[in-house]
Amino acid sequence: GQLNGMRENVATPYLEKKGLGARKGVFLGEDGKTTCIPAFDVDGKLWTMQYIQEYGTKRFAKNGRKEGCFTVAGGGMDAMRNAPAIVIAEGYATAGSISDGIAAPVVAAFDSGNLMAVAKALHDKYPDKAVIVAGDDDQHLLDNPRVRRNVGREKAEMAAEAVGGKAVFPLFAPGEREKDCAGFTDFNDLGTKSKFGMAAVERQLKPTIEKAITEKVKELERNKQQERSRSEGMERLWKNAKRLRNRRKSGSGNSISARTRRRRHGRYWTQSVRNWMCRGTRWNLILMRLNCAGRSERMPLMRKMPSKQH
Repeated sequence: GQLNGMRENVATPYLEKKGLGARKGVFLGEDGKTTCIPAFDVDGKLWTMQYIQEYGTKRFAKNGRKEGCFTVAGGGMDAMRNAPAIVIAEGYATAGSISDGIAAPVVAAFDSGNLMAVAKALHDKYPDKAVIVAGDDDQHLLDNPRVRRNVGREKAEMAAEAVGGKAVFPLFAPGEREKDCAGFTDFNDLGTKSKFGMAAVERQLKPTIEKAITEKVKELERNKQQERSRSEGMERLWKNAKRLRNRRKSGSGNSISARTRRRRHGRYWTQSVRNWMCRGTRWNLILMRLNCAGRSERMPLMRKMPSKQH
């Protein structure tokens, strides 16, 4: 297919320009000048190819799919699956420099517009891994009248936020950006152009990656604990429902709880006392009236109604 006639793991003009050597997974075109980088989905299926000319001009294969596709610098798909965290960068040169700096595989999403789709696809595929987006800091675009936005930073932060990950950006030596703002934007520039060098790539990224991994482990542990609590609660509800069903099957006497029996017993005795008090009151009134009847008519048994006048 697309890789026929191409040579892999050889130096290309673009890689040399970016301070990178020969790379596994990167091909040199038949013309001996074009750098060819295949783009895969999360399942490892090849969908398109990025062609980079020796002066940096980039294009993709016609009718290919780029959204959600990526390549891995520093070990390939298998190394990424076994890594404790997923580090995503924009271009391949940036991913390659980061991979050299931290000695781990790094995903290249090809451009900032594809960061979100790649981050979501990898997060859905590997939800137990921390995601770190190593973005470009495009401060020079703020002065561009057609843009007026730091696109690289915005896209990286949005992608990291969408998957609960972390976004990190390079920090350069004082004065470097003031001299050439467009030339100092990503981690490849930090490793190959800055005074700080490749040591700064590791120094600036390693703490963020380790912190993201620690937080992800704690999050997974909290989720497991919540799941256990939820399962135990459902089990208790099931046991209570089963016990109640067995009581109802065994008979009406056993189906009544002790609390219900006490409530009914209390209502019975309360009504009995009320009845007894009512009966006693009636008898007392009758006796009082009988006793008083012989002496005077102050408490007549019955009040005489006035007779009708005919």
